[in-house]
Amino acid sequence: MRMVDWAVLHCCAPSRWFLVLVSMLASVFSAGDALAQDPRYLRDQSWSTADGLPQASVHAIALTPDGFLWIATEQGLARYDGAQFTVYDRTSTPQLPSNDLCCLAVTEDGTLWVGSGDGLLALQDGRSVPIPAGPPYQGTPILELHASGQSEVAVLSGAGHFEAGLRGSRALGDSELLASHIPVVAASTPDANGWSATASEVTAREGHGISVWSSGHELPRGRVQTVFLARDHTAWIGMSSGLARLDPATRRAQIMPHFVGRSVLTVFEDREGDLWIGTETAGLHELSRTAFRTVEGTSDVGITAITSTALFGPVLGTRDGGLLRWKDGRIEPMLAAGLEPNDTILCLDSSADGTVWAGTPHGLIRIDARGVARLLTSTEGLPDDSVRSVAAISATQAWVGTAHGLAYVDGDHLRSFGPQDGLGGNLVGTLMLARESSSRNAVWAATDGGLSLVSPDKVQRTYGKAEGLSTPVVAAMTYDGAAQLWLATEDAVLWRIEGNQPRRVLELLPRRNRPQHVVSMRVVSNTLWLQTADGILSADLQRLSACVAAGCSDVARLLTPYGEAQGMPSAETLALASGGPLLRADGELWFPTRGGIAATAANVGLGPPAAPIALERVLQDDRELELSPQLELPYGRSRITFEFAGLSLRDPRAVRYRYRLDGFDRDWIEVGQRRFATYTSLPAGGYAFHVEAALEGQPWSSQQAMLALRISPPFYRRWWFILLIFACGAACLGAGYFYRLRFLRQRFAVTLAERNRIAREVHDTLAQDLVSATLQLDLVMMQLNHRPLPDGRLDRAVMQLRSLRKFVGEGLAEARQSIAELRDGSVNLDLPSRVRGLALRNASIAEITRVVVDGPVRPLRPGVERETTRIVGEALSNAARHAQAKAIAVTLRYLPQQLKVVVHDDGRGFSLDTQAREEGHFGLQGMRERAETLGAELQVESSPGNGTTVTLVVLYGEGV
Repeated sequence: MRMVDWAVLHCCAPSRWFLVLVSMLASVFSAGDALAQDPRYLRDQSWSTADGLPQASVHAIALTPDGFLWIATEQGLARYDGAQFTVYDRTSTPQLPSNDLCCLAVTEDGTLWVGSGDGLLALQDGRSVPIPAGPPYQGTPILELHASGQSEVAVLSGAGHFEAGLRGSRALGDSELLASHIPVVAASTPDANGWSATASEVTAREGHGISVWSSGHELPRGRVQTVFLARDHTAWIGMSSGLARLDPATRRAQIMPHFVGRSVLTVFEDREGDLWIGTETAGLHELSRTAFRTVEGTSDVGITAITSTALFGPVLGTRDGGLLRWKDGRIEPMLAAGLEPNDTILCLDSSADGTVWAGTPHGLIRIDARGVARLLTSTEGLPDDSVRSVAAISATQAWVGTAHGLAYVDGDHLRSFGPQDGLGGNLVGTLMLARESSSRNAVWAATDGGLSLVSPDKVQRTYGKAEGLSTPVVAAMTYDGAAQLWLATEDAVLWRIEGNQPRRVLELLPRRNRPQHVVSMRVVSNTLWLQTADGILSADLQRLSACVAAGCSDVARLLTPYGEAQGMPSAETLALASGGPLLRADGELWFPTRGGIAATAANVGLGPPAAPIALERVLQDDRELELSPQLELPYGRSRITFEFAGLSLRDPRAVRYRYRLDGFDRDWIEVGQRRFATYTSLPAGGYAFHVEAALEGQPWSSQQAMLALRISPPFYRRWWFILLIFACGAACLGAGYFYRLRFLRQRFAVTLAERNRIAREVHDTLAQDLVSATLQLDLVMMQLNHRPLPDGRLDRAVMQLRSLRKFVGEGLAEARQSIAELRDGSVNLDLPSRVRGLALRNASIAEITRVVVDGPVRPLRPGVERETTRIVGEALSNAARHAQAKAIAVTLRYLPQQLKVVVHDDGRGFSLDTQAREEGHFGLQGMRERAETLGAELQVESSPGNGTTVTLVVLYGEGV
């Protein structure tokens, strides 16, 4: 099949060429597969000890299911997350038998087995797990490791061959020995059974044939050290002098220039299809597959437009450099009659017969297949000399857009269209040939007043603001595979024409804090390509259309951006560039940029798989916490930081993140490329932290990292404390109630005691005095009742009245003394004197024998002496009035520790039980109450006919 090039300049080729494009798709797809394997799309990156690698000699590389890349060196193990290394050595991981590592193996359960010069180490989720003791786990050098089961590895060690697991190992027989000391490793399920290697050659058996590559012949000189079979069936051979690639189609060896003279120890392919190379002295290398490459020979050439013909090959339009031809990696000026070498090319297109149409600021240049150039200007009928766009139909027919209208060129005949003819505006931008069957040779013309469909004889219709566009200026347009028209307006909004009505698809998100202005667009292999002033975007049309139909809010995120990081020579386009991408027969798309031609495979597809997400660290006030499914932290005003990573090893900068803390955040929080989330002063409670990652141009991954977090409540918010508070409150209320009740009782008892005391005072003083006065008056009345009065009766009556007057005076004095004592507690007389006074007061009733004071008199407190006096007075009164005693003896005995008062009479006595039941007599009760007040001991001894003895004992400790 003949190779056919394809040219577009803000336009598509004539509609008849669409059939040719459809017929080319199968070859484009197969060419795309070849481009995916093209070593020109491989970019080398390297890491050494300066970047965090523990040592520059890399012996083994492995990838665990969580997405981390593990590197074994002679000074420890390193884990790489796409941005930084975490080192595991004897210092950080004491379980590691030795820092000198040789090999790695990952089993189906995700366990990473590490072989060292002194045994094995098993890691799960980055943490060591217990393994048995003895060979091959400890004390023996490990030579090779291979995963052999769910959780077992085949081990070649200095102690023999084993199959080892977490629970134990078994020795392998001779039939189960590892095949070779020079490993042949396959990346995917098809194994390496047909391959073998020795130190000097590599052999492949395929079908009935055998291919052999020998050191120093097909391969570089040196020792073969490893053979790796990639998923695309490419074989990579690591040698002591470099790295060789065996092309899967030709089986020819290609020496990789980046590794010439470097000893390659291991080769590994990650989930994104990138190769990781471990070297002896040059550290770790990555051969990543970039989406773009720079076309050879075009570096640093500002390209404005690209087209291609069978005769001339790719033709490049430049700024101030005229037209250039590209051939075999070199560019050369395209010379033609009437073509200036320093012309500025504003636009380019070509027809099927090889005619090139070029627009310049001073007219339209047409170069036929013979290289003859013709200049068309306003003199020949163009609306303006500044030709801004062109859409070629044939060798003699083309549409030309200028600054002052649209022209249709048909041989020597030109017809102009302007607003007066129904064109949207005078200033014409991009042009694209229409595919509508009813519009032969028609063109879509973008103007400053709208997008017009123009046929050679009239303007058929125009889309502008009245038809629903946000702005009438259309910057770019294209057809998809279903012949639907897509538009990009000047305000960076993407539209699709459905039923002659524009439907808004999405608005491009700003980049570098400025809007993205679309320069050109094209659909190839169901992929939409948009070239903007700041880079290139792509999107899968099927996914994009499904998202639009579903009304999802994340449509703009389905666009994958490309720039220098993805292999482009420059992300910028020239300000005057108007050329669209060129689809070549080999399946590459060529885009014009400020720094040359950026080439990519047309079927670049959906990009790498979704990046797995991992929580790397949780910090509380910059203190790292141990990760666990359920993390519990104490309450306090602390700062909690979650650090996470989307494990895209190819381009970590293409990963964007969002997170949500259930129980605190209402919705997802998008943070772009930021890899941490910080919360301060979280309230107590349960939370769940979720984080998701997505690559540019892909929706959010269904995989997410989650961590349950609980902030323990302070002690004053725990149930037991709340219950304790309620209990304490109830206890306080109860205590307050009982205290109040006790207080009221005490007040009542004090009041009652005061009443009883006053009653006793009245009974012992005033009442007794009144009784004595009554008795004296009875005697007087007895003396005066006789008529006539006997001799001497009147004198005795007068004597009795005088005695009564004296007695009443003494009673009044006693009452005043009691009132004085109630006010200030003063006592004028000591206890013996007061007792003697009481004895004299009762002398008229009973014959007082004596008052005896035994021992030195010791003064007591006034209250004690007063109460003691009242008790003695009550005893004397009872003896004088009720006992009819003739003799009463009062003894005051002052002992060292106590005062003992004894009142004894010889009266008739009484029964204690009978007296206690008599009503109206409170003498004994008052005496007992006074004794209780003093804390003294009162004893009454009496019986009928035997007199009465009252004994009161007052302790000095209570009374002094």
